[in-house]
Amino acid sequence: MLYGLEIAMSKQAEGVFFSEAYHNGETERSNWQREVLRNVLSSMTENGIIINGRNIGDSNFVAKLERLQEELDNYELTLSNDLTSEIILMCFLQNETNEEVKELVLKSWVGLWDSPSFINACVNKQDFYDGSYLVKYTSEFQILLRKVTELFCTLIFTLDFAEDADKVLESFAQMLAIELHDIEFDEDEIGINAYLSLFPTRLRDTYEEIFQKCFFAGCMFIIFHEIGHKIEVNEGLARLYNVNPSIHLTDQHKKELTSEYNADLISMKIIDSIFGQNEAIDWLGYAGILLCIMTLAIKSKNLTIDTNHPSIQKRYICAKDYIQNKLGDSSERVLFRRLNAVGIMLSSITKWEDNEWWNK
Repeated sequence: MLYGLEIAMSKQAEGVFFSEAYHNGETERSNWQREVLRNVLSSMTENGIIINGRNIGDSNFVAKLERLQEELDNYELTLSNDLTSEIILMCFLQNETNEEVKELVLKSWVGLWDSPSFINACVNKQDFYDGSYLVKYTSEFQILLRKVTELFCTLIFTLDFAEDADKVLESFAQMLAIELHDIEFDEDEIGINAYLSLFPTRLRDTYEEIFQKCFFAGCMFIIFHEIGHKIEVNEGLARLYNVNPSIHLTDQHKKELTSEYNADLISMKIIDSIFGQNEAIDWLGYAGILLCIMTLAIKSKNLTIDTNHPSIQKRYICAKDYIQNKLGDSSERVLFRRLNAVGIMLSSITKWEDNEWWNK
């Protein structure tokens, strides 16, 4: 039993995930982080971890990875093949009080999919025979979200925290250049670990805390957007989140768009229930939402034009409007100034037809 509800040790959704991978000739990881860590640590030399001819971390970084691997070896995943997704779902279940919502979320299984040819994320419309359903999103998207979140964190320190430290500012400038390179050239990642390891402990810990919370919220937004599709077609649960179910609409295009807007709103309200109760960290949750949408924009084919999904621009504006109603004027200005800086930097390496789409 978990949080008063029973979790099946194996769900049909999980079996379908690995079966699809097998039939598509893919080898999906049953514990994504653990298996990636093993591959990284296998690149260990006497001079550190060497990947693509680059040293990606010192002895302290290696020790940190080894401790993490030991933890992962002793951790049994039940809701996902991805530790981040597992923690997100567990965190939600610990905080949620509505039993029907908890039961619906417990029926999900989240698969982090390693195929770059797959769409960013999806959920199967029809539940499986055991009542479970499969949420999939790509490791490619999660990695890209991590890089954009790192860019955001470095910009925060560059803009706000390091005006009187020239040497630190120089390090941040170098980090920004690396982060933009890593976003643009996804198969030639340099990484910023070497710089972070040189920071004073307090500065590094603050940086990592901001990163972890924003990244967590960004991943949470994508996962609960997909689960939101299940919630919004359930009339009772839709009322709980104050959305009008799309199932009653007869116009197919309007129905599809409404479903997407509902899923975004439900996901934002869920993130708000985790982050919004604490004024000291609420902006981190809101930043994660907008960073997730900015990450979707990098490779989007519907940046400013609706398809069967609302344009990325409209989704960003709706999220921005929601957040503006939650934050005070001062916090709002600071957050949007920082996100504007992210947009400007990303526009220098993307092929966006509108280089200020997020400011409309």
